Amino acid sequence: MSADDEARLEAELKRLESESAQQSESATATQKDKKKSSKTKHKTFNQLDPRFQLTEDHNDEHIFPEEFEMVAQLRERIPELAYYSDKFVVFFLCARRHHLEETQSLFERYLAKRKEFGWAHTTPKIFEHPVLQEMFQDRAVVHMPRCVDKHGRLITYFWVKKMGIGRPLDAMMAWSIWESEWLVHTEPLRYLRNGTVWIMDMDGFSLFKNIDTSPDGRAWSQAISGSFPTRVRGIYFFNAGILVRGLMSVAKWVLPKKMMKRLQQIKKSDLQDLVPDPVHLPPAYGGQLELDWEKGMEDMRHIDKQLRRQWKKVKKDLRAKLEAEAGEPHHHHHHHHHHHENNPTTTM
Repeated sequence: MSADDEARLEAELKRLESESAQQSESATATQKDKKKSSKTKHKTFNQLDPRFQLTEDHNDEHIFPEEFEMVAQLRERIPELAYYSDKFVVFFLCARRHHLEETQSLFERYLAKRKEFGWAHTTPKIFEHPVLQEMFQDRAVVHMPRCVDKHGRLITYFWVKKMGIGRPLDAMMAWSIWESEWLVHTEPLRYLRNGTVWIMDMDGFSLFKNIDTSPDGRAWSQAISGSFPTRVRGIYFFNAGILVRGLMSVAKWVLPKKMMKRLQQIKKSDLQDLVPDPVHLPPAYGGQLELDWEKGMEDMRHIDKQLRRQWKKVKKDLRAKLEAEAGEPHHHHHHHHHHHENNPTTTM
């Protein structure tokens, strides 16, 4: 590394340090307020309120009556939610632990991102995006439907050495928006409530090839934690060499503070404890997870078609509803939503 490069790197780190110091100051201020209110409650594993804990007896897609009420309130505050199912809205509620104001602002940011990138009322075309095609071909990231750890949290596996960097923001946004729809479409709400864990194989990791500290990379990691409903509850990494110390210091600048707390180094042998069901663990780690790439892509394309059809239908239904309302007297239309799967007042 030339002296010039060193100086540049030094300057970049300094800038990042001051940036993240400012951010964490404002974050701690709001956290202090939050701490006061939440101290009294006892901790549940998925950190949702005890009122919203599913038992074995509950259906996987169960929505509590009180959640239906919250959904209705959010629908009144954000008319745009007419495009989204109750399950979708509950996913967001869980991401903000049923705090109404916070869920509202999360949803508003999410909708703003969709609008900004041109996907307000349609699914991003991920299969037409060259960068995403490349990403799928890298096979660096795997999420198999209904694949969970022992706590019922959805798992995403990362093979870090296969990860390229410098993916443009619009590609990552397209993916994140598509993924939010895909998750709600394919995963039981029971799992969506619990958040997700990342399991990262650091074998062959290189700091400059595999970590994105570019403005786009940072904007994306910040957007992910602030504009999307996925709650990353743990990041477990293994096969890590001496470079990981470097990684940890870089991660401090790239990842939000909350996420840093969730980083854990584990041994490959600990994986079987974290993911006891061999069907959910890749063969390389002693499991039997079917990593059939072609089939995986085929399934995604199939789901993509379904998501597109769903958007068409929702838009058509809403248009019909608005036309019907325009044609009838004004006072008796406002109390039903087109997809309350079951009416909150009757589900006990």
